Amino acid sequence: MKTSKANLSLRDKAIQEVVDHLLSLGAVPAPLGGLERRDFRLQTPAGTLSVHIIDNCRDPGFWIAQRFSEVANGVLFVKKILTGDVNPHSGKWNYHCFPQCPDSFQMFVKLWKHDIDCLMAIPNVESFESRLMRHYYPNTKAV
Repeated sequence: MKTSKANLSLRDKAIQEVVDHLLSLGAVPAPLGGLERRDFRLQTPAGTLSVHIIDNCRDPGFWIAQRFSEVANGVLFVKKILTGDVNPHSGKWNYHCFPQCPDSFQMFVKLWKHDIDCLMAIPNVESFESRLMRHYYPNTKAV
């Protein structure tokens, strides 16, 4: 898809939709990058999710870099519930939008929103450490 004012406008609208959705879920802005990044922290049932929206890549595309702070919980959620792709070592869970047509932006945002909404809808994920404690010390009560 060519870089044009119309396509960049579609990209900017898609990015704003992602930002609005994050804020509606209670995400907190966490500025880390330059002018071409939008950074957030979202408290999820699987732990804190860092979200960075980056639009300085291949025009008119953008991508959403995400990372679970509690890697084991993030991997458990993505692999078991969404059957998606998450880095099992770092907790990275990224989405790339390199549009082929004007509808690509809408489809991309719809997919991302679906996955984030699924994440927010699950009951709290028990931490990996808690599961280990419960497994090895079943008679111990949580503090």
